[in-house]
Parts: sequence; structure tokens; C-alpha cells
Amino acid sequence: MAPSIALVARLAASAGDARRGVVRLHPEVIDALGLRSWEAVTLTGARVTTALVAAGEGPAGQATLDDVTLSNAGLTDGATVVVAPATVEPARRVLLTGSRLARAALAPETVRLALLGKVVTRGDAVSLLPQDVAPAPGLDAPAARQRVAGALGSAWTTELLTVATVEPAGAVAVRPSTVVGWEGGAMTGAQAAPPASGAVLPEVRTSAPAP
Repeated sequence: MAPSIALVARLAASAGDARRGVVRLHPEVIDALGLRSWEAVTLTGARVTTALVAAGEGPAGQATLDDVTLSNAGLTDGATVVVAPATVEPARRVLLTGSRLARAALAPETVRLALLGKVVTRGDAVSLLPQDVAPAPGLDAPAARQRVAGALGSAWTTELLTVATVEPAGAVAVRPSTVVGWEGGAMTGAQAAPPASGAVLPEVRTSAPAP
């Protein structure tokens, strides 16, 4: 059975970690869990979520979470959180819901670029701030910020999406090959619908993966 440790959840004050899906633990706690920095942990409060773990400077009995991760675990500052190693699979597909503005303004390729390297589970809220503390392979964080900001304007740092579907089930990591899209709407790699009989065939283009 994987080890688990009960800790006191604290809200992160660092702007560098804000809304990036990162939990900070004392290095001795990370060692006790048999993990290394930037591997994943499950966080159990009123619900179970997953986050990337990194070494922090706080007390050994404390877990420091950003506001979105704290909410995803159903916790408030000062509550008890149970931390354990997580099993994470590469995501084949992640579908999201969001505001009308986000769905209209953000191409699925842009959303995927912003989510690269993040670990999500069904029902999680997720921000569009790239996980640039320790960028994942394939993530161009400045390009992600520029593309999302260009689409949403100043609201982009506070916009939250909700994870509606993940495949496979459980905790998954968003990769450059992950199909990302809007629930009931556009997805990366989607092709145009076939034309009606007798119509002139347009050029069909497949969206290229984000760089």
C-alpha cells in the first residue's frame, strides 16, 4: 500500500505558484512518500484531486496549496489534507467546460498549450496560467501566455475551466498528443464535417499540434 501522510493545508502566498496545480511539501515529507519533485500526489479533503509536488520551505507538517488546488480538494486554509503518491497516465483526451467567452475565444490548440504538463482529474477546476515553475517538455510558456491573453484580454489570469471528461479515467497528465477540446464542441485534430452530396469539396485541414 502506498504511504499517505496527513498534513495541515495552507494557502500559498507565492504568486509564482498561484493557480498552477502545484503543492509544496517539506523535502523530508517528499522523501517519506517515496517521491521526487515534480511527480504527482493525490490530495484528499472533501474530494480527491491531484497536483504536482515540489519542495517547499514550510514546516514538515504543512502542505502549501494554491487557491485552485485547495478548492479542488474541497479544503479551506488550516484543514487537514491527506497526501499520497498518485498514479498518473498520459491523457488521451480531455474535454472541458468554460464560460461563453472562453469557448468562443479560445481555440482547442491554445487551451492544450496552456494545460501542457498539468495533472487533472474529472471535476477539477483548472486555470489557463501555464505550469511554468518547471515547464513540461513541449511547453512554450511565453507563447501560451501570449496566445491566451490575446484571446481573452485581461481576464485570462482569472478564467477557470472545468474538466468534464478525461480518458483514461483517473488522474491524467496533458501531453502534446492529448486531444483537448470543449465538451460538445471543437477539439484539437478535428476535421471539417463532410459536405452534402454534390457539394464542392473544400480543402480539409487537420489542426497541427501546438509547438
